[in-house]
Amino acid sequence: MNRYNFSRNKIADTLITLPIIFAFTGIFLYENSAKNILAVISISCIISLCVHGCSHIKNQIKENKIIWALCAMVLYGIYQNQTHGYSNGLIKTYFFIGMYFSIVPKAILTKQRTHLLTYSLLASLCSLFFYYQQEVTLGNNRGSWDIGVLHYTVLSAWLMCFGFYKLACKGSIITKTKSLIIIFANGLIITTMQVRGSAIALIIIALLFLTYLICKKNIQLQIIVSLMLLVTYFAVYQSSDVQQRLTQTQNEITSILNGNLNTSIGYRLQMWKSAYYIIPESPLFGVGNQHKEIKKSLANQGIISMTAANFSHYHNEYINTLVKSGAVGLLLLLSLLFYPLSVFRKKVHHDNLPLLFLFLIYGITALTNVPFSNLQLNIFFLTISWIYSSNLEQEKI
Repeated sequence: MNRYNFSRNKIADTLITLPIIFAFTGIFLYENSAKNILAVISISCIISLCVHGCSHIKNQIKENKIIWALCAMVLYGIYQNQTHGYSNGLIKTYFFIGMYFSIVPKAILTKQRTHLLTYSLLASLCSLFFYYQQEVTLGNNRGSWDIGVLHYTVLSAWLMCFGFYKLACKGSIITKTKSLIIIFANGLIITTMQVRGSAIALIIIALLFLTYLICKKNIQLQIIVSLMLLVTYFAVYQSSDVQQRLTQTQNEITSILNGNLNTSIGYRLQMWKSAYYIIPESPLFGVGNQHKEIKKSLANQGIISMTAANFSHYHNEYINTLVKSGAVGLLLLLSLLFYPLSVFRKKVHHDNLPLLFLFLIYGITALTNVPFSNLQLNIFFLTISWIYSSNLEQEKI
């Protein structure tokens, strides 16, 4: 009987963790995956309540600040939605993930950290499949992927950092092999997709990681990481796609200096300029969907171009949130963004470096992108954060 109960509980716990597995597979494969995971979360929560009960829920909600932040995001999102517009998808995502973090026993998620390398390998293989499907099978260019390239490469950037991190750790040949596959798979996607924001984030993190190793005086790892960075640099530098993107960036900067803002970077500058006029309209709560009409008015006045006015977001998460949701919305956004950093600071240790990578990648790419406006990126960010916050055990490099 005891053996039967053990087996039954093990199967139940596996089903409970399906949303975690889905976060490393499904959200990398198709656009509507963020909606489907909500159904998976509902099933997992029901199973958890049936098997583990609800006595632990009160303590989990009390002890975990991220659940508080998600509750606040849901309540503020509902208020915004009723007044001047807010994403229904984000409200549902925050609600269901908050429910999952509250109901599922923390001990179950603690065990998931040991599987992160395998999960990351699965995510990388799914990424390669999606890349082949979009580029080869469907013939879509970088601007017409089912999941936006700017968003997709944020996921790839963290996976690549995690691969380098695991490669630098002590481990078996299998671990090293998995790490290399993760690095090259995601490096391929970032390089060929020519996304500047994710590339800049990776460069900054690489330099910080090397600085960290220098401070730790680990000569062997310094040499290994330096060689990896050199190999990566020369591989990227020799890429025709990257060379083309660098040339395009130089031409855009020259055009902007000559007064022509009708370029990719120029349109961003125009959108940021429009925010200067929009934010004072409602600095505390934002203007919501009304920003579209205000931008068109600015375009009619010749302050920005009509092309810039037609963009749905501002290619900067902080400005985008401040315009649409005001200072209150920005404060809530920062509470999510800084959560991995707050967990990392509780136990500053090399084993928790992936949390720091997560904070830096999302924080840096948010300067030219809107990662927290995307459902897939929110799910991935919260999943990684929760797994690490549930388990701060140390491992030796």
